[in-house]
Amino acid sequence: MFKAIPIYIKLYMNKVEIIRLDDRNSLTRKATERFSNQRLLVADYSKFEHFMRSTLNELVPKTFIFQPSLKLLFQVMEDLEGGLSSVEKRVLMDSGEHAGGKVVKVYEGRYELSVDQAIDELNKKKN
Repeated sequence: MFKAIPIYIKLYMNKVEIIRLDDRNSLTRKATERFSNQRLLVADYSKFEHFMRSTLNELVPKTFIFQPSLKLLFQVMEDLEGGLSSVEKRVLMDSGEHAGGKVVKVYEGRYELSVDQAIDELNKKKN
């Protein structure tokens, strides 16, 4: 059985930083097609989903015919007034699942996580 690859995704307006937690490889990409607007971090779901898929495929390419399963941890790095709504969390969860996430979590902490902290968050059981 293949083990899911742990990924930490730091999300900004029209930009992501993605860290593969098992080998610590990372990349940062700015969207060529904007998915954010002044009010919403993810204002265009289809552009965001396409951007996430293509960016994740850069960091974790397909092996032969199989796309590896992923464990994704999203963290919004922008200062959003009032935090994330349940709809915004759902957008991140759904897009993560569509991008190959077997496990998808949203971390709502304010400060950037270390690699070890991100792994701990991914491995936490739901309460």
